[in-house]
Amino acid sequence: MISHKLNPGSASGPPQSHADSHRLGGADVIDPKPLIGEAMASAISAYSMIGYGWLAYGTATDVSSARDASADGIGFKQSSAASAATGGVYNWPLAAVFDTAWLPKVRVKVKLDTVATVRYFFGLSSDTGANTVADDDPATYQCGIQFSTARGDTNWQLALDDNGTQVLTDTGLAAAAGVYWFEVDITAAGSCKFTIQDGAGTELYSATISANVPSAGAGMYFVHGGETQAAVAINPITYKVQAYSP
Repeated sequence: MISHKLNPGSASGPPQSHADSHRLGGADVIDPKPLIGEAMASAISAYSMIGYGWLAYGTATDVSSARDASADGIGFKQSSAASAATGGVYNWPLAAVFDTAWLPKVRVKVKLDTVATVRYFFGLSSDTGANTVADDDPATYQCGIQFSTARGDTNWQLALDDNGTQVLTDTGLAAAAGVYWFEVDITAAGSCKFTIQDGAGTELYSATISANVPSAGAGMYFVHGGETQAAVAINPITYKVQAYSP
């Protein structure tokens, strides 16, 4: 596992006045945690994402990807192989490893084309993107939003594991194809807030869990992606990835 961590500091990119807010549903919303990194589809390359701050560096992905433009925005589209348990699509910034002691918050805007025969994970994990999406219960520290048809899920699940036993919380929100904002926010030591919004920023679900949250010192990647569970391809599109910390 890559253990390089970035220390807080000034980041290149938009001015702080903009970094202290984020674009949500067409309006600037002030956030108590400053934006410390952002990545999005590249305007000059069809096969990469670009960013600044903590998300400025290498993002490991699957090999099949391309820029995609639609009414939902300009995104980074990934296409899996149509092969059960081998077609994974994921992003995880190589250089950024987050610690819950820093009270990080991560957000991703993504479009899902299917929730049939698939496993998804959006949030923080102590393992790589590939290993995180490869199992319903990966042997990792984790704090994320998960869905798996292999497990029989119909709703989005909150997945927490302090390097022991995975604990799931059913959100009651049915998983469906479409555009989502998934947000994982460590609000205090041992406490994590999960929020799911639609593409316009309308809240669909929110809850704070204060048990089984990864302990301080567990370095975690920001993983977002999925893996097909049958001979059907998945084609998620990532529009924006954001990281915040006090």
